Amino acid sequence: MKRSSMLWLFMVLTICACAGGRPPKPVERGAFLADTHVRISVYDAGVPEDSVQAAIDHCLNEMKALEGRTTAHVDTSVIARLNGRAGKEPLAVSPDIHGLLQESLDLSRQTEGAFDFTLGGLKALWGFDSEHPAVPDSGAVRRLLAASGPGQLRLGRGTAFLANPATRLDLGGLGEGLLIDRGVAILQKAGIKAGIVETSGELRTFGKKPGRKTWRIGVRHPRDPNGGLIGILALGPSGVSTSGDYERYFIEGGKRYCHILDPKTGFPADRCVSVTIVAQDALTADAFDTAVFVLGPEKGMAFIERMPGIEGIIMTETDGRIRERVSSGLKSRYKPIE
Repeated sequence: MKRSSMLWLFMVLTICACAGGRPPKPVERGAFLADTHVRISVYDAGVPEDSVQAAIDHCLNEMKALEGRTTAHVDTSVIARLNGRAGKEPLAVSPDIHGLLQESLDLSRQTEGAFDFTLGGLKALWGFDSEHPAVPDSGAVRRLLAASGPGQLRLGRGTAFLANPATRLDLGGLGEGLLIDRGVAILQKAGIKAGIVETSGELRTFGKKPGRKTWRIGVRHPRDPNGGLIGILALGPSGVSTSGDYERYFIEGGKRYCHILDPKTGFPADRCVSVTIVAQDALTADAFDTAVFVLGPEKGMAFIERMPGIEGIIMTETDGRIRERVSSGLKSRYKPIE
């Protein structure tokens, strides 16, 4: 999962209030889950509040259970157990986990390897989840890089196997999006017609916000330490995700190293400062913002433009100035804040 030590100060996406009028207040709940803060906002006057609260309880419980099965950071999770058997023997997995791993392989192929869920060993080597991250020895990077790549994962009928003993899966590049989509599905099944499920950097809106034609989503300025906004998106029901070099990073030798690793080099990607992706669902947006960040501004925008149903904003920095590149399908729906 994308994590931050000060989650609310580092919120990437913020639901914005619209000017004029007062729409109905949502039923809102927050919880700490998957090392991030989850917020659920439900807009539905047609469902009794006690039923809404029960649906939110179910939503949070299911999201917590799913996170416990898919994180690499809990020894009892499926992913941790699969990592523990790397190079030894296959692990029997449930149909939903098998489907998730297959989807991860598909996303890797779609992005020509820019989205890589096998970099767990390299992420641990860099220490971004520790109190003292540092630039590792280049030889160690090369050795772990040789053990990565989606080709290391072998899926059988109801089984998964990592061929190289040093390979470690980490689904953090799509984990929050996965949880959000599960939460939305549960709320919709309960009969709730409109709402938002969001974490520190991802969200998904569904239905129509009462009294509004669109959902208005704020995009964070990547260099504002106070979490100010750089622009506003006006969207229909969508999954939205942002990756930035300010989420988890350290400075060494005057250079910024962020947590988003380039699968080709094993070192942090550094050609973008922020990427926001809009997609039909949160999981796709979550995976593709990482991939586009790795691809860089030119290849990344070309990728966005040729992918059906995908739009995005890529931000780069030159001499302290932020440049925004907005995909053709978003230009009429994105308003920079002057």
